[in-house]
Amino acid sequence: MSWRNVSRAVEGAKIVAEKALAAFDEGGWLHGLAILFCIIEEMIELLQSADDSDGGVGIVIESCLESIFKLVQDRHHIPAEERMKIFRRLLEEIHQPYYDGWPDWQLALLEAAGALIESEEMQHQWDDAADSLLGHMSGSNWSKRYADERVAVLRYGQILERSDEEQAKAYLYRHLHFPEIREIAIRAALEQGDAEEAIRLAEAGEAQDQELLGLVYRWKKYRYEAYHRTGQVEQQRKLGMELIMNGEYDYYRSVKDTFSDEGEWSLYLQDMLDQLEQSPRGEHTYTQILVEEEMFARLLEHVRKAPYRIESFYEQLLPHYPEEVKALFVAYIEFRADQSRDRRDYADVCRIIRMLQQVGGRKEAFTVTQKLLTRFPRRPAFREELGKIRF
Repeated sequence: MSWRNVSRAVEGAKIVAEKALAAFDEGGWLHGLAILFCIIEEMIELLQSADDSDGGVGIVIESCLESIFKLVQDRHHIPAEERMKIFRRLLEEIHQPYYDGWPDWQLALLEAAGALIESEEMQHQWDDAADSLLGHMSGSNWSKRYADERVAVLRYGQILERSDEEQAKAYLYRHLHFPEIREIAIRAALEQGDAEEAIRLAEAGEAQDQELLGLVYRWKKYRYEAYHRTGQVEQQRKLGMELIMNGEYDYYRSVKDTFSDEGEWSLYLQDMLDQLEQSPRGEHTYTQILVEEEMFARLLEHVRKAPYRIESFYEQLLPHYPEEVKALFVAYIEFRADQSRDRRDYADVCRIIRMLQQVGGRKEAFTVTQKLLTRFPRRPAFREELGKIRF
């Protein structure tokens, strides 16, 4: 099915979903649940033969799952016997073959069932279903690890709700190899005022996940927060520099707040900018800081190295260096003209010429336009676009 037809194809499913919600309102919880499961099955089947680029089919499935979550969240008005039937029906649904290859939806149903647990017997049934699901999980090692992590987080929530904090903490610390579990442990340490434990957990995470740069920087950010909370200024500044080098502009302001001596801050700032200038990931942060610190001379030098940057920074530079700004626009226009190959390129060159006019460079815009007309006598489309400029 073409993506153009998907939205019409799922209209019927949306209408039927309304009937499921009506059944819930009338106390027909199992009937409404059966309707939603039927819709999900049909939509998964549709996914096998439809181009769901716009996500319309997936949205219907997610909507059904949201309705199921709302049902279990509002469970207290459902009789206990009916809650048990819903619980068992959810666990049965998880193992239906049409969910193979769609672990997120199986895990969502598992989570919904978990909200209904009220006894040790139900907990055992849930644990068995979770273990069975993980045991039959297909796909890559990454997807299996993801499922293991999701289940571990769900189990932690159940232990926290039904057992004492010591048991929950012990479970956390047995599963620190999962990033989300480690993050929960770090946040708990910070909330309890145990910054040293948060630092230890973060450093261990950095060592464990050193090949996963995104995770490493997540742990570094938590370590930075712990340093900030405990007033470990030197460690905060050192780690802040590293985070800023990685393009984290927000840490610039946080680090700056640790300085009361202007001379000391100036030295730190110069070192930071020198490093950022050479950092492949730091350009955006570098220019943000230059603007924030009103270091317009250094910003001008940065723009001179690549005149295309003038489009981004002419507003900041114009009040201080009007002639230099106009000269950079001219250099940029000539460069873009040399690179242009079609009418779209020509129109964009003319757009930049008009920007030059707007910054007070009417004379320079006229001169460069005449120069381009002379330089490109055999490009009629370019000459036509240039002729549209009004002086």
